[in-house]
Amino acid sequence: MLRDEVWNGFNDLEITEEPTPKPCTCNKNTPIVVPSKMSIDIGSVNLTVEKYAGDHPVQEIVICLEDKATGVILQDIAVVRQAVDASNNEATPDTVECLVFADSDTEDYTDKFLINSHKFDSDV
Repeated sequence: MLRDEVWNGFNDLEITEEPTPKPCTCNKNTPIVVPSKMSIDIGSVNLTVEKYAGDHPVQEIVICLEDKATGVILQDIAVVRQAVDASNNEATPDTVECLVFADSDTEDYTDKFLINSHKFDSDV
């Protein structure tokens, strides 16, 4: 039930595409176009998902709250990226890192989750 309510919320999804969207493939090798930014109106702010490639060794997907009028990021919600080894600042193969910013009063993440990539059979 909740999943259906969340999924139905995507009907109002505003997709902002970069000038040249990057093609990618899904499990069935079906070409799709992935926008670099998507926003959902959740009331007084937008919930925004955006690809970010700042000064980090890996690209990130940033989930944040954004001011509707100005587009200014007000608060980070989560950052999802390939895991980075803190000792040498290098990417960790086959591992995803999710940083969650659950405290609205600080800019530091409150939780960190490491997710190992599932090893799929070559027949899939």
